[in-house]
Amino acid sequence: MWLEFLEHFNGTSFFINEKHLSSDSLCLYTDASGSKGFGAIYKRDWFFGAFPESWHKANITFLELYPIVIAVILWGHLWKNHTLVFNTDNEALVSVISKQTSKENNVMFLIRKLVLCCLKQNIIFLARHIRSKDDSLADALSRFQIDRFKELAPHCKQTPTTLDPSLQPEIFCKGLKSVNASLAPSTVETYKRGWKHFDTFCCSYLGEAMSLPVSVSILALLVAYLHQKRMSAKSILTYLSSISYVHKLSNMTDPTNHFLISTLIRGAQRLAPSYDLRLPITVCLLDKLISALSYTCESYYYKTLLSAMFLFAFNAFSRCSEITFSKPSTEQFIFQFADISFHDETTNDTSVTVTYRFFKHNYGKPHNLTFSHGHTKVSVIQALKNYIAIRICRACPLFFPTFRRTCSKENV
Repeated sequence: MWLEFLEHFNGTSFFINEKHLSSDSLCLYTDASGSKGFGAIYKRDWFFGAFPESWHKANITFLELYPIVIAVILWGHLWKNHTLVFNTDNEALVSVISKQTSKENNVMFLIRKLVLCCLKQNIIFLARHIRSKDDSLADALSRFQIDRFKELAPHCKQTPTTLDPSLQPEIFCKGLKSVNASLAPSTVETYKRGWKHFDTFCCSYLGEAMSLPVSVSILALLVAYLHQKRMSAKSILTYLSSISYVHKLSNMTDPTNHFLISTLIRGAQRLAPSYDLRLPITVCLLDKLISALSYTCESYYYKTLLSAMFLFAFNAFSRCSEITFSKPSTEQFIFQFADISFHDETTNDTSVTVTYRFFKHNYGKPHNLTFSHGHTKVSVIQALKNYIAIRICRACPLFFPTFRRTCSKENV
């Protein structure tokens, strides 16, 4: 953003007019309706439009900010060298505009657009909360109540200002989709947990809501707080990466790279070292697990199910989330019955092909993996055939118990 501004900045700047121009004095009103659209009025000019269906469940702060940004792009040259006070009926947006920052990627995308436009016009902006009933004109436009709007504002022009195609929601925010898609769903969930911990820390120990940028001193206290909650150094680093990501995306200095923070992490690692006590699954250990199923399973179905699951996971290099249900965000990764196929030479099946349709870095392109009998005492192909032979339903996940839709990670 700053590089783009400086590229066209000639080094000349005028003094800001001491008089604050509020939305009332400007006759500027903006509003958004989550399931419909947006609208804005400036004196006699006005515009409105519909949000694409994919935006209907978007953060309302993001939707309310959009018409403000478009208004500044259209009419900002008329407010040059002034301080603007935007009126909005969204309290969260007042905070975002005042601080010029947010942890939400889509909101920050618009904030950067707003700041850049105001820098070019030498505009300082603030925000003030108003009651919804005081924003009736823009509210009518955002709900496509054009006749009602014209009754309330007979002084306005009869036809709206036509928005350039580049200012339409989907085109204007075309880069936003790429930013949101850059993170895997599991990473997004992890980052949300990290921010939730940070928010709890700020409210409980600092007595205030979190804000950006995060200072090194506050981040150091956060590390101490997480360590006191007996989190491993690895978990603390994972949560700090969510804070780092938002700062980088907002073009702010990343506080997680500070020497003090890295020193605290090393100290946490030495004070509470963590070791992975899990044994790697070898062929010998897998044979023992399969053999033990005869003594630990309550039915033939479960013995056959778990035998096929263990051997399949070993030979297909599958993750737990691909054969069992652990949380809604990973349910799409679970293998379906249609994802496996047998290949035979004459009458004996010699190999199995597994289609990975959803995984962290597939970008929508399926990947096939083929394996044969393997080196275990029990053939994986035979184990799968035995399991499939007693399956009742074949239009569902590959592995499932008789009384559930999918196998849960805990029960396996």
